[in-house]
Amino acid sequence: LKAGRGFVSNGPLLGLLVDGKKPGDSVEVPAPGKHKFSVALRSFVAVDHLELVQNGKVLRSFPLSGDRRTFDVEGELELDKGGWLLLRAWNDGADPQVLDLYPYASTNPIYLKSPAGPPSAQSDASYFAEWIDRAIWAMKARTDFNDEGEKRETLDYLRRASDAYLSLAESQGTISP
Repeated sequence: LKAGRGFVSNGPLLGLLVDGKKPGDSVEVPAPGKHKFSVALRSFVAVDHLELVQNGKVLRSFPLSGDRRTFDVEGELELDKGGWLLLRAWNDGADPQVLDLYPYASTNPIYLKSPAGPPSAQSDASYFAEWIDRAIWAMKARTDFNDEGEKRETLDYLRRASDAYLSLAESQGTISP
């Protein structure tokens, strides 16, 4: 886990390699160029979408056909900037075999190191500051805390997180792995 080799899933299993590197590793992107990748999907339920995501944007979607439970592909990616890359799988709707809203999975990122440095994360930081502010508003209305101290600690923790994201949004806004 400390090496970043984790993933999240409620069913589908994913495999991702870029230049032989696994999630949690870094790949040097010294200049625009091609990088070898390998993608694998194994799932006990059919999967609707399988995507490579770079810095929050879909870089490549893989069309799934047949039973949509197994997929393997190798190829090359054109990478031209730093940041991160991950593989995710998800469905449009629920599946009765998965006790959740819908089947999904995501690898941890492979970090892309560029001489230009990491890309700006100002819009991401703004989004998360607003999201945490909505969580604070919801927490204030809750009455199921063990005591007022627990509620205060929770709200203070969320306010510190919101402040950290606001600070990032107002600064240069870059995040390094």
